[in-house]
Amino acid sequence: PSPSLSVPQYTYEGVEFGELTVHFNVVWDREFFIDKPADVKVVLYKCPAQRETCGECLRADPRLRCGWCSQEQECRLFQHCSSPDSNWLHPGARNIRCRHPHISQVP
Repeated sequence: PSPSLSVPQYTYEGVEFGELTVHFNVVWDREFFIDKPADVKVVLYKCPAQRETCGECLRADPRLRCGWCSQEQECRLFQHCSSPDSNWLHPGARNIRCRHPHISQVP
């Protein structure tokens, strides 16, 4: 029988960063570097961080796959939105419009 591998999950607290580029290392037993590629970086991201409105959410980098959950009024991933088929707005959809827009600044 093959051993089951757990998929690591990474989190960061707070909402100071919507996305954070970090270096990536593979370490075994907290001290043995298995792989430490110099040029590999990963992006940790949290959809609701720094994306408090529908418009800010829809302007997020499309590769992050963030979308606006209308019912929760929060920027989230598809799988974390209740009733995503009817409540999830995302940049790839046609003719999407945020509800209740407001102008907060004029350059």
